[in-house]
Amino acid sequence: MAHRPLYGAVSLGILTIGLTATITTFAYLNSFGQGIPGAESGGLVEIWGADRETPYQRTSFLDYESYADEARGLEALTAVVHGYMASVRHEELTEVAVLSAVSDRYFDVLGVDAALGRGFVPGDDRLSADPAAVISHDWWVERFQRDPGVVGRTLYLNYRPFTIVGVMEEGFIGVAAEVRPQAWIPISHFRDRYTGWDVAARNRDLPLVRVFARLEAGSTRPEANQELARIAANLDQAFPRGEGGERQVRVASPTWIDPRAELQEASTNRVMVLAVAGFLLLVCANVANLLLALYAGQTRAYALRVALGASPGRVLREILAQNLLLAGLAAVMATLLAGPLSRRMGSFFDAPSVWGENLTRPINVDGHVVAFALLAAAVTGILAALLPASEVARRDAAEILKSENASKPGALRVMGLRLPGTRDLLVMGQVALAVVLLVVSALVVRTFAAASAVDPGFDYDQMVAAPISTSSTNLRPEERESFLHDLVRALEGEPWVQSATMAQTALLAGHRSMTFYAEGGDEPVTAAIDPVHVGFFEKAGLVLDEGRAFTAADSAGGRPVVIVNREAAARFFPNENPIGRRLAVGSGDGTEARYDVVGVVGNVRMSDLLAPPDAAVFLPFAQSPYGTSTALHVRVRNDVDQAAATLQRWLREFEPHLAIINTIPYRKVIAGQLYSQRMNAELFTILAILGLSLACTGIFGVVSLSVARRVREIGVRKAVGATTRSVTLLIVGQALRPVLVGVGIGIATSALLGRLLQGLLYGVAPSDPVSLALGVTVIVTLSVAAAMGAAGRATSVPPQVALRADG
Repeated sequence: MAHRPLYGAVSLGILTIGLTATITTFAYLNSFGQGIPGAESGGLVEIWGADRETPYQRTSFLDYESYADEARGLEALTAVVHGYMASVRHEELTEVAVLSAVSDRYFDVLGVDAALGRGFVPGDDRLSADPAAVISHDWWVERFQRDPGVVGRTLYLNYRPFTIVGVMEEGFIGVAAEVRPQAWIPISHFRDRYTGWDVAARNRDLPLVRVFARLEAGSTRPEANQELARIAANLDQAFPRGEGGERQVRVASPTWIDPRAELQEASTNRVMVLAVAGFLLLVCANVANLLLALYAGQTRAYALRVALGASPGRVLREILAQNLLLAGLAAVMATLLAGPLSRRMGSFFDAPSVWGENLTRPINVDGHVVAFALLAAAVTGILAALLPASEVARRDAAEILKSENASKPGALRVMGLRLPGTRDLLVMGQVALAVVLLVVSALVVRTFAAASAVDPGFDYDQMVAAPISTSSTNLRPEERESFLHDLVRALEGEPWVQSATMAQTALLAGHRSMTFYAEGGDEPVTAAIDPVHVGFFEKAGLVLDEGRAFTAADSAGGRPVVIVNREAAARFFPNENPIGRRLAVGSGDGTEARYDVVGVVGNVRMSDLLAPPDAAVFLPFAQSPYGTSTALHVRVRNDVDQAAATLQRWLREFEPHLAIINTIPYRKVIAGQLYSQRMNAELFTILAILGLSLACTGIFGVVSLSVARRVREIGVRKAVGATTRSVTLLIVGQALRPVLVGVGIGIATSALLGRLLQGLLYGVAPSDPVSLALGVTVIVTLSVAAAMGAAGRATSVPPQVALRADG
């Protein structure tokens, strides 16, 4: 290969592309097993609950306390509730921080130390103790500029003072990749502040906390599982769960990425692995084609070496060694490329939402990935060299040396087949794999287009969402209403604002739910609920289909009214006019609370853009208690990105102690909900383009080699009167035979993969004829172009020159 550097360079490039895709995919899959950064992993376990439907489930707080009190073989247990937001005042600044509530052994169990001050100690988790907080190293750097005097300062969390007792060491950023807490507080004080969670914590049937434990010296994970299962069985006897079934316990090695995320993404992961494996096989076939062409031209040289005493095995080992060296170099380059590509892949999970969570998933090239890269390089190098090496080693040296043309097509055979047949098999395989990649790519691109076209049920163009909290303003409940009304009026007076309104929870942000009955009925319906401001439907762009909107007359002392969406109307009052009917909370006879339905709006997505529309019930703000959290919906006149930043500054000036959770254009919220479809579309499209390029390169190479050996035949045909067109059509027709067979195999394979693809698709069937036709059309068109390009080179040779050629 040293004498033909172009072959080596092209093979190296193809192998690098294939191994880069493979290594990046493995790095993504490997990230699911990544441990908690900064934690001492030795002896650390996580305790999951489970039931028939959910293999990984959080634990109820009361069950956690029972495990902590009774379990033997565990040094200590700790519980964590993460992902709660709180308004934080320190000095003159108010902001929103992400909190985790933990028991007092949390940092000890995880094996992390404080960089400044201390972590929690026994007693901090008592309600009688002074409220303490530990802050993250990142927040200390970002917010407190590494001030060593931060320990002892007071933070006001939702207007309640907490003393900073420590700063965590650098590198520890929590136990969950999807949540990066800025501060940790004791669970007892969290329960005291969040009374709703305190009520839930008293229910053994509600899974609320993640539980971690450290094994005692000499104790094993199976033993811990057995011990906890014993306690769970006792709890089943004392506190049976009814429909929830018996308690099940799973003791596992903790991972930073929630194992439930791996289950949710399982269908995508399976298809991705198969696609990359197919792409790698395509790479191997392409390199094998190149090597067949290279070694076909060197057959006489290899035969001469064998005749002079070199064993066929030695020749075979040299060919394999050359290819393994190429694959090793490709693995080094691919590993270097996989680093930035893995970070790019992790950025797909940077999904902005109303709440502001936009966290990149950590996908790192670690020791496991490097080891896999070496293994993949070895396998790829061997696979790509097997066919060419076996062909060279198989042939008889004396026969080759006596042959007039050792590389003549009729002279070379592989496993009983003529060498052109072998190349045709490689072309068939390449085309089949390319068809599958093209069809899958078309399906996921069409899925992304279908998902992007989903109507959220409101006009989000030029609208900014701004969830805020008044918890740090110390406003009394009766003052919050007038404060918020003043804020909206002032905001609508700004020249860059077209309109402003508010709801308790922003659209597409997830909502509280409540169980209602149609008055006189006995079938409960759970519906999302959202108290909204007068004028909300018009200003937020929801279409009122029937009845009326809320007015100032729907006051606190007025008749309780609601507006429902189409889905709720169909479920509460099928085939009936809902206007004037009543909904009841608590019982079918309406003895607890009754609401008159005064309007119906179109279906609106309250939480998930791609889920079926939620049943939704809207209440007037005036008839609902004003909580501390509200979501502004602001329609702006100018650029929405610029307006989002302007809105945040305006709110800060209007009330410095107002906690601003986020200001985000709804356009970004919609895009954030489509991150999975966007990732699939981009990744599979890249694979398809690369696969198509390799397949066409292979076709061009095979046809070029074939016609190069038929130069004399082509010259004879032209000399006896054949036209350039007829010769070209002959060559292209012969070249398309394996292509069409490969297309058929690819179509059949795509059909077999239909069930596997179902989990990736939205609004498109796995058998979508448009995607299939698109894939077939592209591969056939480009295959014809590649064959014609190679044929054109051969037919351009004058007949008198062709007749003197050796072919």
